[in-house]
Amino acid sequence: MKSIIVYEFMIRDLKLQGIKLLLYALIYSFSQFGQGFFCSDKVVCSFLGISRSQYYACRKLLLDEGFIYYKGDHLYTYSCSLVDEDLEELIRIAKTPWVD
Repeated sequence: MKSIIVYEFMIRDLKLQGIKLLLYALIYSFSQFGQGFFCSDKVVCSFLGISRSQYYACRKLLLDEGFIYYKGDHLYTYSCSLVDEDLEELIRIAKTPWVD
């Protein structure tokens, strides 16, 4: 499982906190490059240290509030223009192969 990175916009602009914040950040880390998030409930619960009922409730809240959506069997976050432009530039540079 990947690490979770909590970006400032998730707290400041989206007003997420607690388990909702961690779950959103986890889904975001997979879906920001178009991959989508697909992982067993058991693995997610173990990784976040939560129960299945907490996971289902939190996922439902994120879906109902429009922060995430399903496409097939995968979860995605909506494209967020709130991400800092400097971060997008760093991502672009990291994905660019170096030429000697």
